Amino acid sequence: MSLSDVTPGVQSIYSRGLCPGCHWSRLVVSGRGSQFLLCNKAFQDPRFPKYPPQPVAMCSGYLVTDAESHPGDAQPSPPDQATGEAR
Repeated sequence: MSLSDVTPGVQSIYSRGLCPGCHWSRLVVSGRGSQFLLCNKAFQDPRFPKYPPQPVAMCSGYLVTDAESHPGDAQPSPPDQATGEAR
């Protein structure tokens, strides 16, 4: 399930912050219809919360989504710190 499948009204919550554009993020829907963003990075590194409170403004594990593996969810890379140009 992709972030584009989020129900209207809830979409605005998940369209802010870093998680919607992160490679590690996955939308999870409970049996009752509640929606959460799961951080798969948490399975590799215990410093990352499994379900981070949204919106996330800074994250050392942030990895830009690959547009081919998650079409429609990709965001541009942040500018390079040294040059200021997009990576």
